[in-house]
Amino acid sequence: MSHRIRPAIRRLEAAFFICYALCSVTDQLLSTLGDWIRKAIRTANDRVAASRPDRKAQLRDFATAVKTLAGNKDLTRDALVKQLCELADAALEQDVPSRTSLMRTQLVSKRRVARALLAKLLDLPFQAQAAHPVMDALVLLGKLYANKAVGLPPDTGIPLGRAWQRMIAGENRGDALIAFEWATLFALRVALRNGSVYVEHSFSFRSLGMLLIHSNNS
Repeated sequence: MSHRIRPAIRRLEAAFFICYALCSVTDQLLSTLGDWIRKAIRTANDRVAASRPDRKAQLRDFATAVKTLAGNKDLTRDALVKQLCELADAALEQDVPSRTSLMRTQLVSKRRVARALLAKLLDLPFQAQAAHPVMDALVLLGKLYANKAVGLPPDTGIPLGRAWQRMIAGENRGDALIAFEWATLFALRVALRNGSVYVEHSFSFRSLGMLLIHSNNS
């Protein structure tokens, strides 16, 4: 083999190796994002389950109270109706948040957790083929982190899903920023899966256009 060709081949091999290593490391980090979010959800759900009222026990208590009133021969009909209505009103006034709402509250209570992961992800060159709220959110978070901001600007209007919107629009702008961070992570996970947001140097998280077979090539 020519002495001129051998160095060129070695440079080409090195370039391929570096490209492969870069794509592999990127895939590993982005795959970790999905695993990390699933683990965070499981942990939050476990905490919600441990802290939620026992609905079966509450129903038993309600039924026992009704049965006790019904068996009280000393009560007049009007008094019985009044007390039954009071029991029913008390039960109806119990405003129990949904499990998913409580889960989001649990996630927001863990300050700095989402931020630590986002700080690493912001170093990746994410791209999108069209305007995308996740890209806008990442740009905004990069600026807020650079300025050491402790709250989300009140005029933030980036749509990251209705589920997080109430917390993002809340009066406590510190909690709003944490909710915005979690909403960004959830939206980023979905966008990476469907290819609407991607990283060029990746095997698994390519753009949607790269994953589709165009009709003129079929």
